[in-house]
Amino acid sequence: MTRRLLIDPNQPDPTLLAEAAAILQHGGLVAFPTETVYGLAASALDEAAVDRLLRVKGRRAGQPLTLAIRSAEEAKDYAPDLSPLAHRLARRCWPGPITLVLDDSHPQSLVRRLPCSVQQAVSPSDAVGLRVPGHKLILDVMQMVVGPLVLSSANRSGQPPLTRAEEVAREFGDEVALVLDTGPCPGGLPSTVVDVSRRPFRVVRSGAVALSEILAVIPDLT
Repeated sequence: MTRRLLIDPNQPDPTLLAEAAAILQHGGLVAFPTETVYGLAASALDEAAVDRLLRVKGRRAGQPLTLAIRSAEEAKDYAPDLSPLAHRLARRCWPGPITLVLDDSHPQSLVRRLPCSVQQAVSPSDAVGLRVPGHKLILDVMQMVVGPLVLSSANRSGQPPLTRAEEVAREFGDEVALVLDTGPCPGGLPSTVVDVSRRPFRVVRSGAVALSEILAVIPDLT
């Protein structure tokens, strides 16, 4: 069975955070709580880890994975031609349950620095989905690892997302190295996916952030 460690999200034990970071750095998969559901993470710099994540999920080819980054400021590293619209949404909606699909075709995009198979997994068509998760635990661990994380909901493809750590441990067994357990996640809707790689922007997947909330922060940019 997967190791499941209880951790206080408000005062996390630094040794447990360091253990999660070390597992990611060495190619393991870690399940984290997020502001919506539990998620599975792998280092985006490790081809084998990302391949393992795809295999564990049973995810079909052509379904891009999300890159989790530390802050809105990092978005320009992966999408240097960030539009005013994308910049506004990143500043106003992150950290939080919104994934922005951005044009990463610029030659200086850090997506180009990722291993080839990881590039294909996150950006099969010159666009990448970025998210700054709205949960302190995963953000704390990300400060301890090099590069971004590949992040996906902790469930088999086609199955409902999981909101309890014990469900994640039971579902994935030893396929996941560690589950950080902060108790039940809020559940509900997944992150909203908004494609701002072109105009007009498009909501690819409705979710926790409603269209009305998006329009409220960009009334002068639509």
